[in-house]
Amino acid sequence: RLLNGAGRLAWAQNDWREAAALLQASQRLCVDLGDTSGSASALNYLGEVAEAQGDYAQAAAHFAQSLALFQQLGDREGSAAVLVSYGQMMQAQGQHKRAAELVDASLSLFEELGDRRGLAVALTVQGQALQTLGEFARAEELFARSLELFRGLGYRHGMSWALTNQGQTALARGEAARAEQCFAASIELYEELG
Repeated sequence: RLLNGAGRLAWAQNDWREAAALLQASQRLCVDLGDTSGSASALNYLGEVAEAQGDYAQAAAHFAQSLALFQQLGDREGSAAVLVSYGQMMQAQGQHKRAAELVDASLSLFEELGDRRGLAVALTVQGQALQTLGEFARAEELFARSLELFRGLGYRHGMSWALTNQGQTALARGEAARAEQCFAASIELYEELG
């Protein structure tokens, strides 16, 4: 778990090579120790590292392996997290319908778990996929719900993210004044964050 944490820290610092090395070492060690959960977690983060480097095929392979392991364990929390990561990667590749399907599968898991932050993130990612597919009304509903959840958690970064997406949806719908309000509120939150 320590190697996994160090790999995640390197990932957060955009040190992809170090992150990959630490996470690969963690995954190998977890396999040797029979720690399926640790292996699944390392594979999920390896997927995120591969995605950050633009290696979508490798990212997809890692996400698929991670998801299979979490599902084998009956780990709904791990499965939900991987589904969102996998969906975000598919969204980045322009496979918006597949992204929406993956993230949709995570929503009920987050709701069952009572994971409001995970649910808010998944709703935002799902909204982005639907927005790209031209389903603006549904996307707006999801962004509004995620904003409410982020607000309830006091998670300002998430609030700003949801507001930015609401602004983009309003702009796509030709609602310039609404878009401006959302963007201004988002910028204000980012400035408060420093």
